[in-house]
Amino acid sequence: MFHVEQNTKDLHCEAQDYLVTGEKFKVYLDENKIIGKTIPFPKKEEMSKYYKSEEYYPHSLNKKNLFSLLYSKARKYMQRKKLTWMKGFLKHNSNVLDYGCGSGSFVRYLRAKSINAYGYDPNIKLNTLGEFNYITDKDTWKNKKYDIIFLWHVLEHIHNPFLLIENLKENLNKNGEIFVAIPNYKSHDSKYYGKYWAGYDLPRHLWHFTRESIYQIAKKTNFKIKKEKLLYLDSIYVSFLSEKNRANPFPFFLGLATGLLSVLKSFFTRESSSLFFILKKI
Repeated sequence: MFHVEQNTKDLHCEAQDYLVTGEKFKVYLDENKIIGKTIPFPKKEEMSKYYKSEEYYPHSLNKKNLFSLLYSKARKYMQRKKLTWMKGFLKHNSNVLDYGCGSGSFVRYLRAKSINAYGYDPNIKLNTLGEFNYITDKDTWKNKKYDIIFLWHVLEHIHNPFLLIENLKENLNKNGEIFVAIPNYKSHDSKYYGKYWAGYDLPRHLWHFTRESIYQIAKKTNFKIKKEKLLYLDSIYVSFLSEKNRANPFPFFLGLATGLLSVLKSFFTRESSSLFFILKKI
């Protein structure tokens, strides 16, 4: 897929797993400095232990606190925004797949809007979501064709994102699109927080992307970038989590200030904390 050298010349940063294990990891860049890889690179069978935390959002939304409330409000806002972005691509009886759907909240939201939405998440056990027959297993979702497939902050968690895009292309209808959101390590908040930047989220994030890397993936998989947007709310969310990584006693207020500054700078640099792309099948 991508050739990433493991030497000090290409070392981008060194950080730790702030959420679960405290283990240390490094991020190495490819020769073009547009994509990073987590080293050591955990095997698939090792990954489950790194997600075992009640602090991992949105797992922690059961807690009643200010940030959980704000996160819930922001998620509902983003669901409405995603639906708005979808509308120009939806047809009568269109199928939509949310790959990496987590608890399935976005799928349920689309279903409530009479959209044929399905969800799949390799880290979710179906028996925990048994009442939702539209949260499918691997074999079931592969038997359908979709007009839109969401990869919303998913690629960075996948061992081979290039191969995933290639495989999903087979499940797209003609003129189908893939909606991709990724953290962007060229953002102001990434540079400000350095090793504490929550967008690295080592080792749950195996890969670390930029705008250029998504264009490269699209080119190699015969997609074209139809639309690109900045995700402003992510700058505030990620800055809050970064302040928590720094063990700051006032993470919300300082994270809000840094996040807003990152948003302001992105108006000029176009380097937001997270980026959104629509990849159109050629």
